[in-house]
Amino acid sequence: MYEILKEITPDVKLAISDNKLFILKRIFPDDAEVYRKLMEISNENIAAISGITVIEGMTFAVREYVQGISLEEYTEKNKPISEEETKRIILGICNGLSAVHSLGIVHRDITPANIIISDDNVIKIIDFGISRTIKENKTKDTHILGTAGYAAPEQFGFSQTGIRADIFAVGVLMNYMLTGCMPNEKYADGILGDIVRKATQIDENNRYKTVEELANSIREINPISQLLRSYVPGFRQGKASHKIGAVIFYVIFIAGFFTGFSHENGIRKYAADCVVWIFMAGIPFLIATDFLRWTEKTEFVRALSKKKKIILKCVLIFLSLIISSLFII
Repeated sequence: MYEILKEITPDVKLAISDNKLFILKRIFPDDAEVYRKLMEISNENIAAISGITVIEGMTFAVREYVQGISLEEYTEKNKPISEEETKRIILGICNGLSAVHSLGIVHRDITPANIIISDDNVIKIIDFGISRTIKENKTKDTHILGTAGYAAPEQFGFSQTGIRADIFAVGVLMNYMLTGCMPNEKYADGILGDIVRKATQIDENNRYKTVEELANSIREINPISQLLRSYVPGFRQGKASHKIGAVIFYVIFIAGFFTGFSHENGIRKYAADCVVWIFMAGIPFLIATDFLRWTEKTEFVRALSKKKKIILKCVLIFLSLIISSLFII
């Protein structure tokens, strides 16, 4: 039996049973399947669901009461959150979602309001009110649900919501913690900004496949990788194919300076050859690889469509080649 201590909202109550505090959240009978599955989870980053009860003809899910502060309140007081603290919080969320996803459940409402930082500094995911199980051979969701800004595009009826919808929300959440802004307003800098970009791709197939993959990309960050991915073209996305291609280019590019050296031609001729090589190979490479994200530095270029940005890059590369030819002449 649960003794109601306080009515937080008409659908949420604080209750006590056997000297333990619980939160009772009203659910629809159809949602009982999800909550019964959630009762199987034993994970430090999930507010434990301990049962389902009926009070005065209404069905309630019973979860542990977590004493702490919501991530929404914490972020408003402390934003922007440091990179290290952001990584710790996001890794906790990913750990909890990993357990949820393993049961075929999608949370669908990962927002700052639904994350609690407990008094003992543990990250807890709460409120599974719009969670759903993944259905085989289903093309889209029946209901459009989710918090504006955090809900993935597929939650608006375009396709069935899968685990990558939660990955989208985690990316938005991470960006908000780091910048105080949503991704459509401003992206976070550095590697974490790159992770946000990948997690919040409109096409879900371009996002991380699992929260484990997202978490691993965060764990792999170290000073050397941060330096490489922030400033060295070809290493920013962390893809092996890009790294291999970049290394091959750098070897050829550096070799070009040595092969052009000759005592007979003199230092002036060698300097001119180096300038030609830079404009012929180096600058086009930096333009093509969006070095230091130059396409996002000005409002004019940032507002261009993807196709127009490609055209702009081609024009700039062509101009660089023209300049190199002038030195040859």
